[in-house]
Amino acid sequence: VFPTIGNGEITIELGSGKGEWEITVYSLFGEKVFKKLFDASIAAINLSGNPEGIYFLKVCEGEKTGMKKILILSNL
Repeated sequence: VFPTIGNGEITIELGSGKGEWEITVYSLFGEKVFKKLFDASIAAINLSGNPEGIYFLKVCEGEKTGMKKILILSNL
């Protein structure tokens, strides 16, 4: 996931999984602000329409799950 601090445009390298990847983003308060399925090895998402703050990006493929904290700042 890069950048982890930025304006909301995020690239996620998903690897070479055999299924679909589910990407979900939550606000610091647990509100779901983004959810989408991807079947490519790289996904680009744009969260720049969301307010500045801390968000949690959750990536799932089958039984595998990973979380990453990201920070959105509009002045970058």
